[in-house]
Amino acid sequence: MMRSVFYEVLAVAMFLGSGYFFFRSIEFLAGADYVSGLAVVVVGVAVMRTALELTRLSVMLRREGS
Repeated sequence: MMRSVFYEVLAVAMFLGSGYFFFRSIEFLAGADYVSGLAVVVVGVAVMRTALELTRLSVMLRREGS
């Protein structure tokens, strides 16, 4: 149960962190720095995907515990 809560909190933090990466990518793209903007978008997507997997893991742990 405690691991499930930890994974949920970590996933929320990672979702917020990916929002920061997307915000930074907008700044890079507005400044016509397309390579950096694309790189930051890729990192943001990777962080969001990892957060999604942590969320799935948390749900599976909760189902296993109940």
